[in-house]
Amino acid sequence: MTEPQNQNDDYRNSQETEILKEWQWVKNLPGYDGAYSSKIIEMAREYQQAVDLEVQARRLLSGVEEGRDKTLEVTPEDHKQANELRHQALELRHETVEDSKTLLTKIMDRWTPQQIAMARQVREQSIDRMPVQALHRDRDR
Repeated sequence: MTEPQNQNDDYRNSQETEILKEWQWVKNLPGYDGAYSSKIIEMAREYQQAVDLEVQARRLLSGVEEGRDKTLEVTPEDHKQANELRHQALELRHETVEDSKTLLTKIMDRWTPQQIAMARQVREQSIDRMPVQALHRDRDR
């Protein structure tokens, strides 16, 4: 990834952070040993990568980012490159959604609906107090 080039790029990791927050409830499951933390982090990074590819495609087509010809002029080649980037982003999004479904199925097979509901409830009550880095710590155990 490149350094932020304008104010819009200040939020490059915002989707990754949001996904990590959304899955934090998993660590509240009884007996959870951190087994899914690395998968959750991987899914969040892949989704963020998809968002970044879409942003890059928009920047190419708006003349904010250089195309393969190293100019800011929007050319047919830039349109082709933007379409390729969008296609890659779409594939990553689909992959992330499928991975999420698989992970949720594993969780539902291991814990009861009541345990899952309780874990989610704890998450909702304490979302502002739980740092995203907690998932990273679980993964590194």
